[in-house]
Amino acid sequence: MPNPTLLPEILILVGRFLCHDDIAACVLVSRAWQSAMQPLLWTRVPLVDEQTFTEDPILFPHPDAVLLNIYRVLSLDLSRVADPARLQALTPLLQNQLSELSVAHYSTDVDQILAQNRATLRSFTCSSSRLSHQMQQMAGFQSFLPRHEATAFWTRMTSLERLDSLDLTATTVYDEHLEIFFTICGRLRSLSLKRGSIVSMHPPTKEPFHKMRRLELSGIANAVHSQLQFITQCPNLEHLAWTSTQATPLIALLVHITTQPELELRQITSIDFTDSLMSDKDLATILSCLPNLRRLIVPWSLFGELCFEAISGKHVFAIRHGATPKRDTIPISVEAFSYRLSKVHVTWWISRAPWDIQERKIDFTLGTNTLTKTATFSPTASTASHGRAFQIESSLWIPLVTTVTAKWCSRRL
Repeated sequence: MPNPTLLPEILILVGRFLCHDDIAACVLVSRAWQSAMQPLLWTRVPLVDEQTFTEDPILFPHPDAVLLNIYRVLSLDLSRVADPARLQALTPLLQNQLSELSVAHYSTDVDQILAQNRATLRSFTCSSSRLSHQMQQMAGFQSFLPRHEATAFWTRMTSLERLDSLDLTATTVYDEHLEIFFTICGRLRSLSLKRGSIVSMHPPTKEPFHKMRRLELSGIANAVHSQLQFITQCPNLEHLAWTSTQATPLIALLVHITTQPELELRQITSIDFTDSLMSDKDLATILSCLPNLRRLIVPWSLFGELCFEAISGKHVFAIRHGATPKRDTIPISVEAFSYRLSKVHVTWWISRAPWDIQERKIDFTLGTNTLTKTATFSPTASTASHGRAFQIESSLWIPLVTTVTAKWCSRRL
């Protein structure tokens, strides 16, 4: 029998798909394994300041080890580094090798790293994570760069030849940067803008952003209709995450896609409408306009009979939902996985008082065209208000969704 510690060829081929912990374990097997797997261990490196080192040298490597293996690093996370000396030590060594870079804020050292990796860098994240939550609230929508420095930043972004993913937090696009900003958008596959504002989200030309596949707009100060105009400039979107500072962004989306069908976002497979609130009817209308939907996150919208009907016939494999409904609405929490509905399991809680909570369950199975109850349920005085909801649930037909777990709460003080 061959030596079990000899490195199998298959491990070399699949090593880059292993998680960081598995690669770290492989390095400890033998010298042969260490020699083959160590380059993969240094592909992505998160750094912290020296005074914040933990006991895990693999997760946060020692500065000397970083400098020794810096030529192997392809993805570098500097978002937790606040010491300028650490950046200054690394900057001269990073030359045309990085494909991903994450930082907490923009600086001259970061600009130099970008300049030295402009031919290879594909993804850049500026998280502004050094600001505490309280400081972020005080700052409001202030830019992470002063206005007089923002021009250099956007010019640097245009010089990154292979950039296709941009993630910015607490930034502002001024008048003089609009043309550069829209030019960059035309090159990106993924754009994430959080807590900021753009002078205008209406591109000067009608040329759509055909390459854009993923778009996240969270807490942008622009008017809803302006954000919506920007969204519809991305006809090939596959994932849309939209959280507005205003109350009803989904209503605007509803009106837009129903009155201008030529702008329907038919390619979208994933939707994240966190913090948005819509009725069962309005959300169902939106869902019916998204024929390729695969993933839906609507934590606070009312997901009921009409929404279930809207997704019937679609291969929805993940629905996450968690809002408190009105009396005559059904599920507040729905999760759907796989492709063919076989069973619906419903759990609900009855709360007569904060200290008196009871849990009830009911199961449904799929008949020929309807859901048939397999567990009996007799409404009591405290749950009679939900009888109509159960009646609606038992008559649903969802032929192409596999397993659904639905939860809702009824509270009676």
